[in-house]
Amino acid sequence: MRNLITWVVVIAVLGGVGFFMPRFAPEIMAVFRQGTDLSAYERAVLDCRSGDTQRELAGCTWLIDSGEVEDDEIMSLAHHNRGLAHAAQGNHDDAFADYEAAIKYDPEDYITYYVRGYLHHVREDYDIAVADYTSALERYDEDPDVYRDRATALYYNGKYEESIPDLQAALKLDPEDAETLNWLAWTLLTIGRAEEAMPLSAKSLEQDEEKNAGSLDTYAHILAELGRHQEAFDYFVKAARVGDSDYVRTIQNALTSKGFLSSPPDGVLPGRTREALRACIAQNCRLQLDDVLSTN
Repeated sequence: MRNLITWVVVIAVLGGVGFFMPRFAPEIMAVFRQGTDLSAYERAVLDCRSGDTQRELAGCTWLIDSGEVEDDEIMSLAHHNRGLAHAAQGNHDDAFADYEAAIKYDPEDYITYYVRGYLHHVREDYDIAVADYTSALERYDEDPDVYRDRATALYYNGKYEESIPDLQAALKLDPEDAETLNWLAWTLLTIGRAEEAMPLSAKSLEQDEEKNAGSLDTYAHILAELGRHQEAFDYFVKAARVGDSDYVRTIQNALTSKGFLSSPPDGVLPGRTREALRACIAQNCRLQLDDVLSTN
């Protein structure tokens, strides 16, 4: 099964770029007016939205426990951001508890349902993830990331056809997103629609400037499925160069599972792995495709 997007990146982006800053805007402006003479509350606000895990834990906890916060939205945000910090440390139970509290304070904030769903997604609890993504979309239906992530949860749950409308909805909102283009191409390929997948994969490659191993891998699989063996091999090699040893090990494991390679994975393409890959493509072994299908 192909790797999920690393959930820590999502958490870092949401917190680090100040995604939730508008709720704290008055407090932030007060800090700038007062220079460095900060109250405990103002310091906690800054820490809670800092994007730094330890500072978030300390600042958000102060806001939650101090008794000085009467605004439900700020309490929701404090629990939300502390949940992100717990999740970043791998403390999933604590994260879920904070997400639940955040939702109680602000049940209409879609983003908490989204990040809670993503944590379930990472834990491979796909049905629960889909339910949270759906709750997020019921509250705000113009975030393409939520559509895409619900689609990937459906996909990993073996619901390939059902995932396609979500990917199409995501592309309607963001037609140039390389990740979504690649996912739709891979999903169509999975269900045997390689011809339809080809232009989507090509566009994903164009958006990525052929610098993403996942997009290159999808394109290679499509070429192999269409019988364009030499081109497929060339693109697998490109994917190996971009993806480095981790990607090569994934390919080696797939080749081993199909009986084309007997040596242990070492992350090195030249030699036996290269020849095994060429033989696999020549026989249309479907490399990672059958591995995906066999897990569902």
